[in-house]
This record gives sequence, structure tokens and C-alpha cells, in this order.
Amino acid sequence: MFNAKGMTNKQINAAAVIFSLLNLSLVGIITGQAETICVVVLVYSLICLFSYLNLTYVRDFDACQVNAVPAVLAVITLISVMKKGANYVTCGIFVSLALDSYFGLRYEENTDRIQLTPFEMLARESWTELSFDLKHNLPH
Repeated sequence: MFNAKGMTNKQINAAAVIFSLLNLSLVGIITGQAETICVVVLVYSLICLFSYLNLTYVRDFDACQVNAVPAVLAVITLISVMKKGANYVTCGIFVSLALDSYFGLRYEENTDRIQLTPFEMLARESWTELSFDLKHNLPH
């Protein structure tokens, strides 16, 4: 991903997620907050960083980066938050893993464009600008 050309959005999003996971997991390990999940997330973020920088191809690392891994880790983190209570580290890890899952599901292989669903378009549109009326999406 680091060496790819023409995919700036994807590169920035990937780097932001990887470094936020790396940062939050290190903070969690140092402060003693949710150490077990933080160690697992640290290993996952290092695998992602290794692949992002294209140092070399490791098939086992590629298998760890399927979309199910961040989704499962996000669910485990959410369960940890519900059992032990919320803190900065676990909430941040959950949000980062949820974003990782979202980007993994939404981005195409060879482009950094996302085809938005109608619900996502609705969330992006401003109700105060009368966007439906301006675009003639509703019958009068």
C-alpha cells in the first residue's frame, strides 16, 4: 500500500488506523488498562504496518488481515468494555478496529473511491440545504 500510486485516500486512512491502533495498544500496555486485548491489538497493528510498508510478502500476515480479524477484535473489545467498563484505550481501540473493518469492506482493490450506499448518502446530505428538493429526489 505504501508504494501504490493514485490511492492517496486509502493510504492516509490505512496509516491513520494502523498508527492509532499501535499508539492505543502501547498506551494500554504501559498503563495496565486491558493488557490482554492491547497485546493482541499490538501484534495485529505491527502485522498491518509490516504489510503496509511492503517490506516483504508473508502469506501468514496476509491471512491475518482479512476483514474478519478486525471485526472479531472489535467485538472482543466491545465485550471487554461492557464487562470491565469504558476507558480511553478500549474505546479508542474499538473505534479504530471498527474503522479498519469498515474501510476493509468498503474500499475496492484497485481504487480509493468508495461507492456510497443510499443510507451513507443520506447521512452525508445536509437537511438544512434542502438537498432533496434541489436534486429533485422527492415528488411534489
